[in-house]
Amino acid sequence: MESSVSKAVRQGLLATTLGSLAWVSAGTAVAEEAPAVKDDVERIEVTGSRISRTDVESASPVEILDRSFIEKSGVSNIADLLKQVPANQSTQDVRQTNGFAGAASGVDLNGLGVGSTLTLLNGRRMAPHGRPTMTGTAEMFVNIDTIPLAAVERVEILRDGASAIYGSDAIAGVVNIILRKDYEGVELSTRYGQTTDGSNMEEIENSVFAGVANDKTSLTMMVSQYKRDGILGSDLGLSADNGLFDFSSSATPAGTVWVQPPKDAPEDWKGLAATSDRCPQDNGNGSCSYDYMPVNSVLPEIERWGLMANLTHELNADHIFKVETLLSNSESSYQSAPAPWFADSDGVTIDLNNPIYDQLQSGDGILSNGVAWDGSEVTFRRRFEEVGPRTTHEESNSYRVLVGLDGYLFTDWSYSTGVVFNKSYTLNRSNNMVSASRATEALNEGVDLNGDGQISDNEWLNPLDVISADMADYLRATTFQESTYTTWSADFTISNSELFEMWAGYVGMAAGIEYREEKLEDISSDNLKSGDLVGTGGSDAAGERDQFSAYVEFAIPLMDNDFGYWDMQVAGRFEDYSDFGTKTTPKVAMSYTPTPGVMVRGSYSEGFRAPNLYELDGASTGFTRVTDPQRCNPDDDSFPNSPKDCGSVQTRLVSGGNPDLDPETSTSYNAGIVLDFDSIGWVEGLSMTVDYFNIEHKDRIEKLSATEILRLEEAGKLPEGTAVIRGPAEGGFPGEILEIHTFSTNLGSRTVTGYNMGLNYILGLGQWGELSLNNSTYYLDSYEVEGEEWAGTWQQPRVRNTSQIGWDYGDWASSMSIVYRGRYDDYYGQYFGFQDEVPSMTTFNLRVNYIGFNNLTLTVGADNLFDKDRPVDGSNDTGGISDLDNPYGRFVYGQAKLAF
Repeated sequence: MESSVSKAVRQGLLATTLGSLAWVSAGTAVAEEAPAVKDDVERIEVTGSRISRTDVESASPVEILDRSFIEKSGVSNIADLLKQVPANQSTQDVRQTNGFAGAASGVDLNGLGVGSTLTLLNGRRMAPHGRPTMTGTAEMFVNIDTIPLAAVERVEILRDGASAIYGSDAIAGVVNIILRKDYEGVELSTRYGQTTDGSNMEEIENSVFAGVANDKTSLTMMVSQYKRDGILGSDLGLSADNGLFDFSSSATPAGTVWVQPPKDAPEDWKGLAATSDRCPQDNGNGSCSYDYMPVNSVLPEIERWGLMANLTHELNADHIFKVETLLSNSESSYQSAPAPWFADSDGVTIDLNNPIYDQLQSGDGILSNGVAWDGSEVTFRRRFEEVGPRTTHEESNSYRVLVGLDGYLFTDWSYSTGVVFNKSYTLNRSNNMVSASRATEALNEGVDLNGDGQISDNEWLNPLDVISADMADYLRATTFQESTYTTWSADFTISNSELFEMWAGYVGMAAGIEYREEKLEDISSDNLKSGDLVGTGGSDAAGERDQFSAYVEFAIPLMDNDFGYWDMQVAGRFEDYSDFGTKTTPKVAMSYTPTPGVMVRGSYSEGFRAPNLYELDGASTGFTRVTDPQRCNPDDDSFPNSPKDCGSVQTRLVSGGNPDLDPETSTSYNAGIVLDFDSIGWVEGLSMTVDYFNIEHKDRIEKLSATEILRLEEAGKLPEGTAVIRGPAEGGFPGEILEIHTFSTNLGSRTVTGYNMGLNYILGLGQWGELSLNNSTYYLDSYEVEGEEWAGTWQQPRVRNTSQIGWDYGDWASSMSIVYRGRYDDYYGQYFGFQDEVPSMTTFNLRVNYIGFNNLTLTVGADNLFDKDRPVDGSNDTGGISDLDNPYGRFVYGQAKLAF
């Protein structure tokens, strides 16, 4: 039988949990602080001090990264912090400098996509980043880089489907970022770090955190700055030849031209192919190669400023007024290699009046394959090095303001209400682009650059000749993309932890309603929208909608006797969207405690993700590298095996939205056990959790990737709305790919199963201080996509693990984080016969701090202490995958923090 003390504690937990859950109809997480309940039951907040804390574990698994863990991790931003969470399979982050969402970071639990993990701030939604990922689909996500890490009190990760509680997007789980508050004093912090691998990347972080309070009012404020240098491929000695596969481009500053074979050409036909004698990598057959990787950015240059202010004021004994504000400004810069023009892919040939034909006839300054020019038009590939590297400057601003009330309406009913305004704004400007229309004009007609009424030979665009400064200025173009995502919402929730009493205790209830409006405006410059650019794509979208939801949850005690304690939570949420209709999602969770220190738990939930406004209304043009399975076979010389066939040349990818999309849906099962060996009486300070998860993700909204489309084309199963545009067939093979069309659609399902395991141990060493161990393991048992097993393949390692070992001794504190990422099959390595797998990687991150000075804490540390190089992934031209492994080596830093 449960003691009166433990029952009081349990009821306190129940009341606090329900008081927190009552917020969720407005998107509030279980760990949000609730006002004190008017009774004499002890209040225990659902928070924790370490990963997988078990003393307040519930029926749903929650992982907590508190302030102590954050400081011991040694990281400087939330994206890097969450990379240490094994369940975060991959992250769309600031290292992906050439994507549509270039300098932004999101969270991807269980590898289901950044759009399937709901990210909250203080328990409520934020506006998505203005730019989508475009990594297979137009996923919208919250940019966690807008939240300064210095302002974070803790991060709570709910590893369970939770749409019944939080609404849309909570398919894989929920990440709730709780900001610091109720602080009195001033805290000044400065941090400096630098890589030791020759790139000399510097990182600077400064913050001021201050708070004042009296009996009724509390105000906390923070200003932060974060600045980091960019890294070019040349800084790291990178090459397009990553050691397994050479991604060097056939579009070079020297140019390459050739005569296309006629339709009725015999198999042994051979035409002219030639390149300039300025070719940096002559292939000996009239073609040339270019290593673009040293010119490309691997990491963007970034500077961010953040401002936070939180105010609470007690109006009276029953009502608290609060205001939360968060403002963020971010600027980033990065570059790509000069624009390439694959004219053959665009069906472009050079007019016979172009002076290039005099050069081909004379052979001056060219390297050819020895075949004489036959008088027909040639096509070409050329990189516009004279125009300069393509540079991008992106500015992002985010604003969040909450005005709300918390308190009590009646003796047993607490409430929370608020109005939230969120806005995310992004302006992206790119320079040194090349106008396709002007380049075509200069190629086929020439341009009177000096205004003398005559067109001389140097006023033509000759792909084999040096482009003059005047011609480069004429071709040069600037683009912009301006994106704004705005949301505002109003919510009201109530909760009662003792609604009525049953045989095993009190039934608790929480209920609420929420109204939200969303608006997206994504505007691109005319040259991006029209496609009047060489080697560059863009996007455009606009849409708005409103949404109403209602939520209810019950906590029901089913048994409390000598056989233990058994309780159940039942929740349901109704959503009504103005664009696609309604959706209702349920959740049932149970926990059984047969004896103190042992809990068995399980849950069933249904989830959904509403189509985002970009998926409904967006359109984009981009470029990708694909291997054509019908034309590329390196082991068979009878295949065409051209550079474009085998992935060395980019292919245009045209994508569109779909207003008829249905929401994604999911069913989730969780089962686990919590063991507190201290409470059991076995081992003092030791606890562990083991949880199994099974998520079936159905009706996925995706744009079929170019690779998937080619596989479906080969099988004769191309879905309606997709297309592969090819040139003329040749030699029994389909024609070379010119363009691939895709669009947003609901695509079947994927099923993910696996285990999360946590271990927490604290060992007192007497006069030698205290030793602590926190370990979190993620095991991916299965990742099945349309019947194909991906676990352990294609950047889906089966095992990820993070261990944090700490030793506190007097005025000294040290910690070592050990981050392990398991091996996975290398799809490209296997395809081209270079390697079968990408090896595992383990990094050690050391941190030591000293607090012996009055109010001053000094810290030194090193990430990737042993300067380990990341393993090569054959699919990536940077040599590895930044989602999984940092591109740079050892990073050392020092920090000083003064509090008074």
